[in-house]
Amino acid sequence: MVGAVWWFFTLILISSYTANLAAFLTVTRLNDISSIGDLASQTSIKYGTLMGGSTYNFFKNSEISVYKTMWESMSGWAKTNESFMSKTSEGIEKVRRGGYAYILESTFNTYYRERDCSLMQVGTIFNPMSYAFGVNHGNVGLRDRLTEEILKLQKEQFIEGLTEKWLKRYNVSQPCSDQARNAQETGTLDVDAVGGVFVSLLIGLAIAAGICFIELIVRAAMSFQEIALKQVKLAVSCSNTNSPADVNDSRLPPSSVIAAREIATAQLNETSSCLLPPEQMSHSPTGAANATAITLSSKEKL
Repeated sequence: MVGAVWWFFTLILISSYTANLAAFLTVTRLNDISSIGDLASQTSIKYGTLMGGSTYNFFKNSEISVYKTMWESMSGWAKTNESFMSKTSEGIEKVRRGGYAYILESTFNTYYRERDCSLMQVGTIFNPMSYAFGVNHGNVGLRDRLTEEILKLQKEQFIEGLTEKWLKRYNVSQPCSDQARNAQETGTLDVDAVGGVFVSLLIGLAIAAGICFIELIVRAAMSFQEIALKQVKLAVSCSNTNSPADVNDSRLPPSSVIAAREIATAQLNETSSCLLPPEQMSHSPTGAANATAITLSSKEKL
């Protein structure tokens, strides 16, 4: 019973771990590129951006060594049309085919990534830029009023709500970020998920311990009964064989009767080893006792 419960517990635990590990590996996408620096230092994946866009001009005019290196690489690949794209949709389609990374503004990145779960953002946002409203020089009142309203919208999280509505959830049933979050929550193997298995193990061990205790009691009772039964059988056998049958026969001569009595007494001594109480031994026939005592001498005389 203990062995069966233990193997059942092991089987359930291994099955649960294997199922959750498979789900975890399915929703987890491993990638060696985790930043813009990793992308610049490798050559297996080509990268590019929108021709003439803000990101294109950023790499073209940047004086930072990493970005200058990336611009040189993209300019070299442009000869074979492997870096710069005429439309963002072309870049996204090239990413889907594999072996290519498309660099674009974070707003467009969020929009496409929330609608196609096969796409993923690598690293964090670099070269952050802010948009501003331009007013006439000296129009301080309008400038301050716009500043106050923008700060108010930020405080009320109105701008974040617009981003959530139009970039993540517009014309989509469930954004990919929500799907990834749900998969991560359901794919985690915690103690609560396997708690029932441990409870089953404890219950099984308790039942097995109870069965073992009952078996010990039954085995002890059966052993006592078997010993008592053997003693009863032995006592009955001794009482039945203690006094040999009377072999006197008036048709036999006296010498034959004595020999038959001696043989019966010898068979009794060879087949039974009975310990009789003293009072029973005192009532034993004298002839049987004398016959046992003189068996050898009688045979020697014969």
